[in-house]
Amino acid sequence: MRASLQALLIAAVGFTSIQWTHQGWQDARVRLPGLQSVPSPAVAKAIAAGFDGFLADLAYIRFSTYWGYWLTHGRAFHNVASLLDLVVTLDPRLRSAYEIGSVALGDAGDIDGALRLLGRGAKASPKDSWFPFQAGMLLFLYSTRHGEAATYFERAAALPGADPAAAFFAARMHLSSDRRDLAVATWLNIWRTSSSQAVRTCAANWLKKEGQAALLREETPRR
Repeated sequence: MRASLQALLIAAVGFTSIQWTHQGWQDARVRLPGLQSVPSPAVAKAIAAGFDGFLADLAYIRFSTYWGYWLTHGRAFHNVASLLDLVVTLDPRLRSAYEIGSVALGDAGDIDGALRLLGRGAKASPKDSWFPFQAGMLLFLYSTRHGEAATYFERAAALPGADPAAAFFAARMHLSSDRRDLAVATWLNIWRTSSSQAVRTCAANWLKKEGQAALLREETPRR
């Protein structure tokens, strides 16, 4: 009996969510612009009755259609952060919610919302270098907070399997934020520690260009 009630409840939630998505498209031209309200994560989890992933998928579809429509129809991105918060509360490992959602928030001018979203992803997957790398990229692309971006890139570079570009971007962000000393230190560390000859050559060339060739003679690379 309980299983039947749960199935009925899930069907009702699914139907309501599909209506929510469809109605968003149908009424977009006549209602006030933007998403006016989003269920709280606590209420949504109670309604999900254990089917959190299913409800997360429906909420993500709602985000995708809503954001996709308003991207070309006035950019009324109200409550995008709340909708994404709902999605990742229901399913903290729904990767596309972080990938597309962080870009959507950054593009909408809510860089801090994007960072909070990525922070939640990093908490769920602390060894994944993509999250701090993406945070650094969004700060680079959508703000002038390049010193903060450098911190994120350094965090990414320190994680296993990190993209070598993370350290490069950290050095460039330090330089962009007028911290040439930190840029030099970062490039020198790349030259010392990288196992890639191509990466080490790139670092050495930058140091030479900046008049720091003497550091290469003083240091011994550790590979």
